[in-house]
Amino acid sequence: TQRTTPDSFDTNSLPKALTDKLSVSSASALFPGTTQCDDADLGCLSALHIAAQKGHHGIMRVLLQQNIDCDEIDSDGLTSLIHATIGGHEDIVTLLLMHGARIDKVDCQGRSVLHFAVTYRREGILKILLDYCVDDQRFIDAYDSGGRTPLHIAVDTGFEEGVQVLLQRGASIHCKTRKAAAS
Repeated sequence: TQRTTPDSFDTNSLPKALTDKLSVSSASALFPGTTQCDDADLGCLSALHIAAQKGHHGIMRVLLQQNIDCDEIDSDGLTSLIHATIGGHEDIVTLLLMHGARIDKVDCQGRSVLHFAVTYRREGILKILLDYCVDDQRFIDAYDSGGRTPLHIAVDTGFEEGVQVLLQRGASIHCKTRKAAAS
C-alpha cells in the first residue's frame, strides 16, 4: 500500500463538504507534524484542546505524559487551560497548572484565563487560578484589549461571588475602564 503524503494528497477521497473548504495547499494541515492550521475558516484544535473542552481527565494525563506543550494555542488563541475553564472542569484546570500551564497567556483579544473564569462565572476555578498567581498582582489586574480587568467584568455581569473572590485576593478597586467598554 502506497502511503499518502501531503504532496500526493488526493482530495477526491474527502467528503464534498470538506473539499469545498479545503484547498490542496491547506490539506497539509491534516498531516502529523503540522503545528498550526493553514485554513482559519476551519478552525484548529489539538488533541489536548479537545480533551480539555470535554473534561477527559484520564486522556489529559496520557497526553501530558507525551511532553506536549500545554500552552499551545488553538486558531482562536485559546489554550487548553482556557478551554477547561470555559467548560468548568476544575480537575483539568488543576492538572494543567500542575504541568506548568501559564495563566498569563492571553487570546487575540488580550483575555487571560482569569477573564474567562469570570465571564463564565466559574467561582471554583477562579479560586484555583488566583491561588497560582497570589505572588503576582499584575495577572489579577491585567487589562484585556477592551480595557477591562477581571474585576470590571465580574461587576458588569453581576457575578457577585467573583467580585468577592477577586477583592479577597487583592484585585484593585482603583483600576479604571473606558466608559464604552462597560456598557
